[in-house]
Amino acid sequence: MQVLLVQPPFVQLNSPYPATAYLASFLRREGHTARIVDLSIELFRRIFCSAGFARVFAEAGQRLTDRLGSFDAPTRENLLRYLSNADRYVESIDRIVELLALGDDALAHAMTTTGRVPWGHRSEGFLEANEGVLQAADAPILASLIVEDIADFIRFSLDPEFSLVRYAESKASSQPDFRIVEAAARDSWLFEAFFRPLAAETVSALGRPDLVCVTVPFPGTLPGALAFAGEAKRVFGRNLPVAFGGGYVSTELRALRDTGIFTYTDFLCYDAGFGALAAILEHLRTGEDAFHKTIVLREGRLAAHGFDGADLERFRSEPLYEICDSPQFAAWRAVDERAIREVFPDYAGLDFSRYVRIVEGTNPMHALWSDTKWLKARLSHGCYWRRCAFCDTTLEYIARFAPSSPERLHAHLAAQAEATGQRGIHFVDEALPVPHLVRFALENLRRGRPLRFWGNARLDRRLTPDACAVLAEGGLVGLSAGLEIATDQGLEKTRKGITLEGAVAALAALEANGILAHAYLIYGWPGQPERDLVDSMEIVRQLFAAGLVDSAFWHRFILTRHSPIYAEWKAGLRSDLSVIEPEWTFGSNDLAFEGEDRFERYGPGLDEALGAWMEGEGLGRPASAWFAFKVAKPSFPADCVDGLARAARRRHAAPGTVTGKRAIWLGGRLIAEEGRGGREEVRLAWSYRNRLHRVALEPRQARALVEAIAAAGPDAGSTMDELLAAMTAVGSEPFETTKAFRKLRVAGLAAV
Repeated sequence: MQVLLVQPPFVQLNSPYPATAYLASFLRREGHTARIVDLSIELFRRIFCSAGFARVFAEAGQRLTDRLGSFDAPTRENLLRYLSNADRYVESIDRIVELLALGDDALAHAMTTTGRVPWGHRSEGFLEANEGVLQAADAPILASLIVEDIADFIRFSLDPEFSLVRYAESKASSQPDFRIVEAAARDSWLFEAFFRPLAAETVSALGRPDLVCVTVPFPGTLPGALAFAGEAKRVFGRNLPVAFGGGYVSTELRALRDTGIFTYTDFLCYDAGFGALAAILEHLRTGEDAFHKTIVLREGRLAAHGFDGADLERFRSEPLYEICDSPQFAAWRAVDERAIREVFPDYAGLDFSRYVRIVEGTNPMHALWSDTKWLKARLSHGCYWRRCAFCDTTLEYIARFAPSSPERLHAHLAAQAEATGQRGIHFVDEALPVPHLVRFALENLRRGRPLRFWGNARLDRRLTPDACAVLAEGGLVGLSAGLEIATDQGLEKTRKGITLEGAVAALAALEANGILAHAYLIYGWPGQPERDLVDSMEIVRQLFAAGLVDSAFWHRFILTRHSPIYAEWKAGLRSDLSVIEPEWTFGSNDLAFEGEDRFERYGPGLDEALGAWMEGEGLGRPASAWFAFKVAKPSFPADCVDGLARAARRRHAAPGTVTGKRAIWLGGRLIAEEGRGGREEVRLAWSYRNRLHRVALEPRQARALVEAIAAAGPDAGSTMDELLAAMTAVGSEPFETTKAFRKLRVAGLAAV
């Protein structure tokens, strides 16, 4: 069958979101024809071009000219500059976007001279910070700021819901009333002027498919999904089958009561989606009315197909729902389970030259999210820990842990890299399982390191110095990880399953191997004392000062319906929490609780501090200096993290047990040098991370070591026990007790 897979706006602009690539791969394996359309990047291109800007400035001029006198002086000055520069923006935007997409050396050099391209307040701030002196290497930053300046202008003058990577997100996020989201899509000038024509042109050019699948990963993509589905049904008729799925549907609409969304879609698909999609296609082919984890509208009632557990119990309590059962459910569940492990993303049909790199600053770790074009994939489905108190642990995307074969995934992604020209991988796992990530890195080493990759992991004990050495040599450039509340009490409270000492040890292992680190942080935990928040902030400051964290982000705590902490409150086990249960008929995941508003005042200070720390500034300022009001003093000594890091590095310098582990040689070739002073010995030299190392051995030992190291390559199966036995057999003492072995262990010989 012919299936059209659609990513609506607005998501990140540097890479395609992976959901459609996974579904396309699944469909193609099953013999169907799948086409992917990324309307997120296409809408950006439709607006941020000379024709788009001509329309933007014409409309803005009509709306603003007669109102300029009503604005304060700074706003009026800024608007006048934009309007006066309209022709220059129209003239330059195509080349600015191409610079961000493909590079443009000539324009980069031209932009270093003040005034060659127009800019607004963000760009001006960057110029002032650099005292007006720019290099060609700064051009992508300036170009990104120009794009963001115009996004600000559009939002102020034409469409207050607009953003580069979301639309009306505040209206769609856990929105209890569907009519508000529908109105946001219907009443948008931006959609009317740009998106609906784009959607209609796209579907008309492609022809009528048998099924349209629209992924809705985030709240800010829902208005675009509604607008696209409306246009598709207008072009091809109301009977065009449309399915909605993705993270927003699976998270926010599990307790749906309003049937209004079925004006736009015929099927709401939940969780992984492979079984749901297979069942829908079978229904379209045969008329069989048995779906998998799908809700449909049937004669005014919501029919829930293929659900189990808590979902089933909830539907049974809702009079609007009809529960549908079928012997086919087990077969569709099996399709889901197999596909989760075996289907890898297929990006065929997507043009990566269309995507743009939006540079958000000079911080190298922070830049990974938007400043590089990535192939997005997952090494595992779900989370192997799945116990964090704040997480949606009852939902399948967390609860069902299913790792894929690292070797098969690598082979697939290497082929995708050849086909697309993109050799960077962004793993989108909830938490990368370290043993599988090490296997992926070893496969990358074995194949000549064709890929570079990064992703999210837990700072658990498996991030050892040996594992990090293999990961670094095998292509890992950065890891993000949740520290949440960065104290032992906070980690215990959030049930992270790690300690501060263990987290510092893992970060020290990453830092020693040149792997960038990002920390996710939480503030505003129910009942959180101010000192607890300030203590967490102080530990984060120390982590930055010690060079163990490169970037971080503070998230305001959000209570969700699918988290353990909510389940405990429902069971009467959380006396510290008072949830405000809203009335809803549509979105219902995020919940309010009493006292959460008292944390609002901390946000600006936390963000300002992080912004400075990520640039290496303000690390000597006490935590209290970042707030406009008096706060508690930290209870941690100023050298807490330094002490933990020093202890970790001492342990790292004396590598532990190697019994039963695989031996991996990460150093360069062993080169034999002649002995000096007439001694019968051979000096073996090798380079490890561009430093030269040497050991002196008897000739027989030297030959044995060369042979043992040859057997310790990434494509060999040598164990450390075998290496030690071979070396001990030709020596006068156990090799693991020698200085030579200790030197090898800290300069290229890893045990994993």
